[in-house]
Amino acid sequence: MRRMNTRQAKRLASACLAFLILAAACSPSPPIIPTATQPLPTVSPAPQPTPTLKILPSVTPLACLSQPGRLEEGSLDTFRPGQKFRVYLPPCYEEKPEERYPVLYLLHGQTYTDDQWLRLGATQVLDELIQAGEAQPFIVVFPDDRHWNLEAGAGFGDRLINAVIPHIDSTYRTL
Repeated sequence: MRRMNTRQAKRLASACLAFLILAAACSPSPPIIPTATQPLPTVSPAPQPTPTLKILPSVTPLACLSQPGRLEEGSLDTFRPGQKFRVYLPPCYEEKPEERYPVLYLLHGQTYTDDQWLRLGATQVLDELIQAGEAQPFIVVFPDDRHWNLEAGAGFGDRLINAVIPHIDSTYRTL
């Protein structure tokens, strides 16, 4: 018989070890025996008080809230050319003489006029928001700046701050 050298012995031992590992991995595992478990206690939620609705008498809405706001036109002729503007007054403005309103100055883009917002439906949207209660009533001023390309001088910003805003505040019930 021929003798094995060390290298061959190592190879044979590695092959046998690999065979044993594979054989162990392929053998069936022992059956799982279920153990009895105790059912978990059920927790019932604590009784909650039933909310009661308290109906409060409502204020009868003003009939004017179903009407659209009013649009007015104005002009300050102290300037050459005159400074034109439009004013949107919310529904019920006339029916509530003691109420004062916040004001939004809505400026149009260059090369447009003060009716740009009207053509886009701004007053209809304002009416819908106010009538639905999604916005509080407010005044909107649409100043015109069609003369943006005039030569240097008192420009639109000066006219707006020094003339239009003071005029609106003195003519309408603004905050």
